[in-house]
Amino acid sequence: MPPRLKIGMQPPRPEPSEPIEQRSTLWSRAPAWRKLVIGSGVLTSLAVSAPILLPRPDTAQNIQSARSPTQSELKQLNCTSPIPDAPDQVMARVTCFVPSEEALTITRMVEAQIGAQISPAYLPLKRVGIQPLPSGLPTIAALPVNMTVKIGDLVEVSTRYRDRSLPCHFFPWTVNHVIGDKLH
Repeated sequence: MPPRLKIGMQPPRPEPSEPIEQRSTLWSRAPAWRKLVIGSGVLTSLAVSAPILLPRPDTAQNIQSARSPTQSELKQLNCTSPIPDAPDQVMARVTCFVPSEEALTITRMVEAQIGAQISPAYLPLKRVGIQPLPSGLPTIAALPVNMTVKIGDLVEVSTRYRDRSLPCHFFPWTVNHVIGDKLH
């Protein structure tokens, strides 16, 4: 057992068997390891300095083109509803006034059928029954505020089309203006 040390004393150091200058180290014995350390240092410094040395691309343009779609754009892209992008203008005859409860029921059925929702601004508008001319299936059309029509009036209507401002929404058939009064 080694002798006990007094407080403040340090243990004796063993004397090296070889002089320090002649001692073999990993650095001197393993050239492959030495090359690996040097190579990793060079690669690290290149990786750090490369962004500084290389010319910068137009970052604003790249960010704009590489950005991911917004939530509403994704919904618009995922909307598979067969709604045209623009309305057709057709002539029609007003056949009746549609009560608001019935109009809402028909609207909800159309929404379910085509897989899209009506534009919210058009929901409270009054509806009239129309018969597209010269021959077409009867349907309903929204009547803009402050427009009056009578049963039998000849009107120009816009057909249903996609609302690009809202994802998966549509503008309903809408009366544009009265072409003429009752024609007999």
